[in-house]
Amino acid sequence: MYLRTLGLALLSSSLLAQVPAAEAKPAPTPATGTQEPAKQDPDKPQPTTVDKIAELERERERLTKEIEFVRERVAKAGVTLGDKIANRRLTVKSINAGTSVAAPAPVAAPRMARVMSPDEAKNVGDALLVVNTRPITKAQVDELVEYQKAYPSSGDDQLRTHRAMLDLIRTEATHGSFLEPAKEAEQGITDLRAQAEKGADLAELAKTRSQGAGAQEGGKIEVTRNSFHGLKLEQMAFATKEGTLSPVFKSPMGYAFLRADKFEKGESPDMDKVQATLVQLNYFSDANEMRQVQSAVATGQLDIAVRDDAAMEMLPVMFRPMPAPAIDHEPQDGTDAIKDEEQIKKAKLEALEKAKKEGAAKKEGEK
Repeated sequence: MYLRTLGLALLSSSLLAQVPAAEAKPAPTPATGTQEPAKQDPDKPQPTTVDKIAELERERERLTKEIEFVRERVAKAGVTLGDKIANRRLTVKSINAGTSVAAPAPVAAPRMARVMSPDEAKNVGDALLVVNTRPITKAQVDELVEYQKAYPSSGDDQLRTHRAMLDLIRTEATHGSFLEPAKEAEQGITDLRAQAEKGADLAELAKTRSQGAGAQEGGKIEVTRNSFHGLKLEQMAFATKEGTLSPVFKSPMGYAFLRADKFEKGESPDMDKVQATLVQLNYFSDANEMRQVQSAVATGQLDIAVRDDAAMEMLPVMFRPMPAPAIDHEPQDGTDAIKDEEQIKKAKLEALEKAKKEGAAKKEGEK
């Protein structure tokens, strides 16, 4: 049907093209003017009716041949396509594109602390331990332990010591990773505190300069017992007189100072709060590098060397090596030795038999 329609359309268009210009209606002449319509050249021979009929017959033959050719092509194409589909087997191939869910990154095990050699101990002064070459003294630990005694939920002295150690380790490990830029941060925070002492608006300093908590809110923070801001910041907030500035101190992120704006006493010391304004400059300005160091600290990727076994016991459990299993060194008599040897031989034979059975089962499965 489609081919018949196509042939008729082509034939019609050809016939229309052969209609002589003389038989078409002349275009209307303008209303004004005396120009006459163009006349045909009398010297040029004009086609007769017989000539026109002969031309149309030739065009019809040409179109008929084209239609026949198209029909043959369609018929052959259908047969060829049928043969291909009938003789071709469906082959499906795939590739291993993996999974769209990223595999979790492996978490490195914490590095265990070690005891210093005698030569190392001579070079660290009165330090209890050294974290990435940064010393931590007993006085620093005792100061934080003493503060925690102010509220019951801090636990016993061992727990207080572990918390104090963890806060100091985090602080010194991060500080030790950025020693040179940390000097600039220390000088900068000292200058800001001097400006605050002279009457500068502390909230404005926090908004424009601080990199610590609450900076966008003018440095406003609330400090509670067991604060997530860190033990040292917590201690400085509760130790600073209301309405005054604290000294500059080191936090796990950088150098800081705060103003204790209001002390709120709770029903118990555990419920006490301090409303404060914090100004902090990080040890390093690049947030990505700071996060990488903080991640390493959080997962215990640190070099910790302690002065002695007593200092090792003061560390949080995550940094302490596991104790060696106890070994019974009591002498055995000859009977016990023979029994042990027999048990060893028996265990070896059982293991050998198990291996043979597993090997045979594997071969059977492969068949």
